[in-house]
Amino acid sequence: TAATMTMDGPRDKNFVAQPCRGAGQGKFRGPNRKKHSPVPASPAKLTPVTIEYVFKLDDGQAFNFEVDMERTYQARFDKVEHPFWTKLDFQKCTLCPLSSEQFRHCPAALDAKKITETFRSMLSYVEVTLEVRTPERTYVKRTDAQTGLRALFGLVMATSGCPILSRLKGLARTHLPFSTMEETIFRTVGAYLIQQFLIHKNGGEPDWELKGLYLLYEQLQEVNRCFKA
Repeated sequence: TAATMTMDGPRDKNFVAQPCRGAGQGKFRGPNRKKHSPVPASPAKLTPVTIEYVFKLDDGQAFNFEVDMERTYQARFDKVEHPFWTKLDFQKCTLCPLSSEQFRHCPAALDAKKITETFRSMLSYVEVTLEVRTPERTYVKRTDAQTGLRALFGLVMATSGCPILSRLKGLARTHLPFSTMEETIFRTVGAYLIQQFLIHKNGGEPDWELKGLYLLYEQLQEVNRCFKA
């Protein structure tokens, strides 16, 4: 997944997915409970900046989430009431630069709200068939619910209004669900080095030692720590 944000939990029958504390923002359609069709929808129907997650349960239900990669912060959405855990000042991340005078809620928490409320009562080990539809291709994987949610949360967080997590938005545009550690490292370092090459070509000072990338991941780890607090 593009982001390091996870929905971690022990894979046992007593674990239930719970609302995750966020630090960014968002707006996307879903979920949509329906009996799934044996014929999947064509990815070509999605806009160039939309990625759709479809969780298909064995009982025939399907939960659809379309993530608009270019969604913008909605001030009017921030003004209405939402669950207490979405408040910006509730266990606010130590690195968060957002002001409580301008933001009542954590933007990423508002993005994650519908996902967490839908799956909070679902046991993490429940098997699902997960389809991830992008404009270019469709990925299909038989997995447990928490693995699918982890990938979805990563995408949503990386495209949220969080000033820190949104720095991963470039990787989110080439989202690779269920990526291995090796794939994530290759994509992250490769994208950073391309950025440095362009800086060099434009007469700037490139960071060939990847110091900026190390700093970014230190910040991401701190945000992760605050999410899990």
